[in-house]
Amino acid sequence: MVESLKDSLEKIDKSNELTVFFTNLWKEDLALGRLFFLHREQLFPSEDKTIIPYIFWSNAQEENEKPSILDIITQLEETKMQQAWTKLGFGELLNENKDLFAFAAMKIIRENESIRKLVLDQDFSFRKMKEILGDYKGINFDVLKQEEIESIPELELILKANIVRFIKTFDPIKFVEALSSTSGITMTLPLMGIPHLDKILEVAGMELEEYTDIINELYVLRLISNSQTLFWCEYCLDTPQILVTTSRIDPDHLKMRCLKCTKPMLVSAIYSIDASLKECILFKDGLLAVALGWLFDKRKIKWDFSVHNKYENDFICETKDGKILFECKMHLIPRDERSLEGQLKQDLTLLIAHVKTLCDDGISFKRVFLVYNYDLDEYLEEYSEAKRILEEPELKRDMTRYNIESISFPDIIPVLEKELPHN
Repeated sequence: MVESLKDSLEKIDKSNELTVFFTNLWKEDLALGRLFFLHREQLFPSEDKTIIPYIFWSNAQEENEKPSILDIITQLEETKMQQAWTKLGFGELLNENKDLFAFAAMKIIRENESIRKLVLDQDFSFRKMKEILGDYKGINFDVLKQEEIESIPELELILKANIVRFIKTFDPIKFVEALSSTSGITMTLPLMGIPHLDKILEVAGMELEEYTDIINELYVLRLISNSQTLFWCEYCLDTPQILVTTSRIDPDHLKMRCLKCTKPMLVSAIYSIDASLKECILFKDGLLAVALGWLFDKRKIKWDFSVHNKYENDFICETKDGKILFECKMHLIPRDERSLEGQLKQDLTLLIAHVKTLCDDGISFKRVFLVYNYDLDEYLEEYSEAKRILEEPELKRDMTRYNIESISFPDIIPVLEKELPHN
């Protein structure tokens, strides 16, 4: 884990653009931090539990209108596409070869220890699968070689019979129709971005204007690039006006009047993220850990990361007066008082256990900080009853004993100025 972090920090040091980004994360107004320190599941939308790492911008919220025309057109396009692909017979081909697929899947599992462990893992998830399997280069697929299949007469007969049947019934004209029917699916991501942007603005506590300034800044730094922009007119109901472009356009210039009625069009844009920045955001312990490592390096603070004993710890920093532990927490923004209480109690209980174990191993700390990716004070004020967690006798005793303090990312700079001033 520490090597992965150091690799990301080296990439930041080599990039002027990334250096500006990480500098701005810790600016006094903290706007960039409020946005990008969001948990990845809130920063990005997801589809079937798969995160879609794109940045979105839209002015549909400004007009407070639902893109009803796009909803209808997209539904029609998806229905058209499904019907076209159904006519090709791929579904029947897959169904007829289910024995072959089941055999192949089981052979691959039996031949690969990492996959066997994943299958039996009670905490299995898509994200965990991708972390372990990566690009699949380490997986043995030799069991799927043609000679392996041909050595089993039953499978060879199934495969040959079904492929021959498919080829005989395959219609090239239907294939061309199916391909041409997928053009409207390009609307899917822009449509997804509209409600997602509403959620981001709500959880980050931002106005669209402030969010737009951030996106423009990232665009100028070339840390995001326009992947697709969709314009549509909500006034032309008889002949829907929908335009798609992949041109490089920043949000400030996403303005167009309808070519038919000349009224302002609504717009939704998708921006892809610089590969190195995306790697930092998707880092296992979150962008907050990367940003802290960068900040420590910038201030020439000596640190160790992901130190293992019975537990895994985040940053242990050296000072002339002793060690300081920073434990990062990348949480979803708490939805209510109960979720905040649960987060706080669980985090403090686990951290106390960590610190006790380290102390038993002879490692003592001057200070211990539990660092949250959102403004903890703001939510403790909103959900005031959650503060009682900090007053529970056992927790309070251990927090005092080990000098543990819960802070938020806005508190980091003041803490460093006090505890770890510039060397």
